[in-house]
Amino acid sequence: MDEMIAHSIVRERKVVWLDTLGYLVPYWPKEPNIEKIKLLFTRPESIQNIQVIRFPGNHNRNYLIEYRRDNQLIGKTVLRVVLQLVPCFKTLAEVTVLKWVFDKNILRVPKVISHGASTDNPVGFELIHQEYLEGRPLPFRKEMVLKFVQFYSMTFKTQFAGIGNIFESSMLGNPDSGLVIGILLQEEFYWGNHWEYDVARGPFPNSVEWLNVRLDMKKKDCEIRSATDPALADRTQHIIKRLENLSKRLFEKHAIEPTVLTNWDLSHGNILLNGNEFSGVVDWECTAALPLWLACSLPGFLHGKARTRLPDPTAYNDEFGDRDTNREDYIQHLLEWRRTQLQMDFLCEMGRICPEWVKIYTSPLTRLRKDYELAVRACNEPGVQSDIERWLETVEVGIQNLYCQAPTKEHSDISTLGYSIRSLQDRIWDNTNDSDQARDLVIGEEFPAIKEEVPTKEESLANRKFPAGEEFIAREEFLGEELPAREEFPIGGLFQLGEEFLFLTEEDFLAGE
Repeated sequence: MDEMIAHSIVRERKVVWLDTLGYLVPYWPKEPNIEKIKLLFTRPESIQNIQVIRFPGNHNRNYLIEYRRDNQLIGKTVLRVVLQLVPCFKTLAEVTVLKWVFDKNILRVPKVISHGASTDNPVGFELIHQEYLEGRPLPFRKEMVLKFVQFYSMTFKTQFAGIGNIFESSMLGNPDSGLVIGILLQEEFYWGNHWEYDVARGPFPNSVEWLNVRLDMKKKDCEIRSATDPALADRTQHIIKRLENLSKRLFEKHAIEPTVLTNWDLSHGNILLNGNEFSGVVDWECTAALPLWLACSLPGFLHGKARTRLPDPTAYNDEFGDRDTNREDYIQHLLEWRRTQLQMDFLCEMGRICPEWVKIYTSPLTRLRKDYELAVRACNEPGVQSDIERWLETVEVGIQNLYCQAPTKEHSDISTLGYSIRSLQDRIWDNTNDSDQARDLVIGEEFPAIKEEVPTKEESLANRKFPAGEEFIAREEFLGEELPAREEFPIGGLFQLGEEFLFLTEEDFLAGE
């Protein structure tokens, strides 16, 4: 893609931003007109009803189009009206991803019927007309998790070169067919006044250049903020300098780095079931080719607090001392426990069909790099700067200690620090844990800390067998399925669960649930 064209199109954008309690949100100059939407269709008389579906978001408006003949419903589609945050490119990138995933035929996604990446239409916005998927948000079900294992394995084995969004070459006016990596449509690059910054927008050849550009944008933010809050600007600049120094120890500067297509918004609400059947996954705008160390992460709907012990319903009582399994904390703990089982299902199956993914995921260097990326993302946020500074100090001291142990080595292997220091994600997401000891490490947003006594291996194995008794009927009704067996998973493997690194042995698998 011609970078000059990308820059000129980005600078054509005209979006008004509203400051809501310190957070910028884009302002819609007008709401799409229903009658004008009808003009887009060749037979508008057959359209009985058009209604807004889901909650209107900041980026898009979604409209359900219902088609009727003789008062009988004959079909539904969805019209996605796109705000021009990045003119042309944002729509083209989402359409490309939808078509790519649709053609792979592993996860069902809405089929793109047509699209328009300009505002030259009756509605006055960019548009994506797509298939309607019937369904409700995903419950906790093992078979759904295994579908995502297949998808993650496929994307890992279908790697790209460079960091950015994918586009069909023909969409960009190129004669060649196939997909190309283009500009990166990460919010950080177009939110608020960032679109005015004279910085590279991709594609980026490697992690170093991608992260350095993001730090450059933070520096520009500091220049603006220094007039109103010089203390915060100075503190941020100091953190940025330390991050730039650390980058040289964490990342190799590849000429072109391998990347994997990654959807960082695979949330619970975007995955649908129709009855007991998987309906599909919607909302793919947050998808780009990202480096392997970041792409090898659990899907978003599996993020959350890990709980290795099944909640004991006898421990949840009302004010009169009677058992109360309707308590919100009991339901929440039950969900956390179930999600933890699904995290293990995901990792075990991924270890069987794509062990290289798990190797990267469990690498201590991956852990450090994810912490570094989080520090880059949040280095100008006052609420977490102290956490970032403590993490940086711990890493810097660790590097110095490694140098003292082997002073003849100019660059010691610092990857082991990923196991020996407390992660930044843990510091930010679990501020109640003040220890810097390795035994207290957790993954944070993916695996926040467990607020309970960690059971022994024998207790863990015993707790996997669900006790019989009528007091547990409510649990089965709530979760809607039996516990999955582990026999189909490979024997042996290191997996991170909460604050523990578990090596699953033959005994573990034979114990089942």
